[in-house]
Parts: sequence; C-alpha cells; structure tokens
Amino acid sequence: MLPHDVHETAAVRCLRAGKHVLLEKPLAHNVDAARRILDEASRIQPRRVFMVGENASYWPEVGFSGWRFRVGEMYAWQVVKAEELISDGCIGDVHMAKAHYWESEAQSPFAMFDADNWRYKVERVGGGILMDGCSHWIRPLRIWMGEIDEVVGITSRDSIKSMEGESLVRALIRFKSGKFGQFSGTLTSAFVSKQPFFHIFGTKVAAKDA
Repeated sequence: MLPHDVHETAAVRCLRAGKHVLLEKPLAHNVDAARRILDEASRIQPRRVFMVGENASYWPEVGFSGWRFRVGEMYAWQVVKAEELISDGCIGDVHMAKAHYWESEAQSPFAMFDADNWRYKVERVGGGILMDGCSHWIRPLRIWMGEIDEVVGITSRDSIKSMEGESLVRALIRFKSGKFGQFSGTLTSAFVSKQPFFHIFGTKVAAKDA
C-alpha cells in the first residue's frame, strides 16, 4: 500500500506507460493532486481503465451480512444485502442511518499504529482518520442514502497524541434525498468493546449489522 502523497506520481506514470490503473483510496492527499490524476485518466480513456479501489461496497455489513431487526421486542436474523432490504421495502421508508468507524491501537492485527508510521503524518496522508479508514464507512452511507448535501462536524486529536491529524470525528449529514445521517470515527489507544458499525432506521424497523 502506497502512502497517499505518492498516489499521483505512481498513477500518472502507470497511465502514461499504457497500463490499467486500480488506485487505492483516497484518490490523493489533496484536491489538486486528485484533479491532476483525473485529468490524466480522462486523457487516456477509453484505451485504458482507471478506477479507485474502494472495497466497502463489498463488505459483509454493506453487501451480504447478518442483520438484526427489531420489531417490538422480537429479533430475526437474515443473511441478505442491506441494499436489497432498502429497495425491497423491508425497512420501510428509510429516514436515517448511522456509521461508526472504530479501531484500537491495542487490538488491531495490523502493524500500522506507531508514531513513525506514515499514517500518522499529515503531509503524507493529507489529514487523519478521515483521509484513511473513515472513507470506508462514508461510502455505505452514500450507497444507502444518496449523495451528501451538507455536513456539520467536529474533529479532535485527543485520543492519539502522536497522530498529527484527527483521531476523533463526529458529524451530522444531510443528504440530497432529504434523509439524515450520523457519522463517527474513533482511533484510540484504549481497548474497545465490539459495537455495531452501521444502523439503518426506517418506518417499519431499525436494523444494525450483527
């Protein structure tokens, strides 16, 4: 996995060499670099394929998953697609969804949480957890609720002092569909108990990933 600040160099070189490019999210570490990548990709199409490798669309919680429904005090387990639940009307008219990205340095199986890692450097990442893990949780909200119209939020570095960018995020979202969302992101050094990543609220039931 390449640091975000070298995405532009790698992508442009590959495109100019006539290669198809699958680029890990985010597109780049800032808007200007992202636009230059898109300009180059547009120039070589349709001879070559360029796409961003956002895998959240295929997660069990977003695609095939065990979802828990609450109707009164009764629970039923289903293995279905969350998108199908919405489109089939099982949840009813969806009016709100929540997404919560959380990760613990102490519990992570990945060797990426240390003060010298590039993920902790703003100049390399382009920010903090919003430019890294959080994007995976924002994508499902857009799949279910539509494109984002307005966001109000706050960020903090309080949970990970060695991280130059934000390690805590809280946001309220208004979608162009008129629906609402809540998003939170937490990277902490403490142990975290398992909790749902997603909730979807409709006029019939409220659902969360198992």
